[in-house]
Amino acid sequence: MKIVDMSRKDNLFWSLNIAFSLLLCLAVYAVGHSDALAGALYGQKHAALLKQGLLGIVYNYGCEFTLAWTLVFTVCYVFRGSFVSLKKGLAVTAAVVVFFEVIRLVFMLTLTAALGGIFTGLAACALGGVLILKHENVLA
Repeated sequence: MKIVDMSRKDNLFWSLNIAFSLLLCLAVYAVGHSDALAGALYGQKHAALLKQGLLGIVYNYGCEFTLAWTLVFTVCYVFRGSFVSLKKGLAVTAAVVVFFEVIRLVFMLTLTAALGGIFTGLAACALGGVLILKHENVLA
C-alpha cells in the first residue's frame, strides 16, 4: 500500500514537526543548562528551584525527548512510502536511540540516567510513531 502524499499540507506536517522540536530542544537546553539565563528569566531565588520537581525532569529529559522526536520524524520522512517502510523507519529510530544511550552509559552516565534516557527516547519514538501513523491514515 502506497501512502506517500506530496501535498503542501503533508510537507508542512513533516517540516513543522522537525523544526519545532529542534527549536524546543534548543530552548530547553538553553534555559535548563544555563544558570545565568535561568536566573535572568526567573530571578536568582527561583533559578535553583528549576532543578527540582517537574521542571527538573523537563530540563533533564526534555532535550532527549525532543531530539528523539526529531529523529523519528526525520527517519520516517525518509522511509515513508508504505506501511512496511514506516515500520522499518520506526525500528531504526528505536535502535539508534538505544544505541546512543548505551554509548552514553559506557562513557559517562549513571545507570539511572541512562535508563531514564532510554525510556524518554523510546516514549518519544512511540508517540511520534503513533502520530505519524495517524497522519498517514494507517491507524483509524
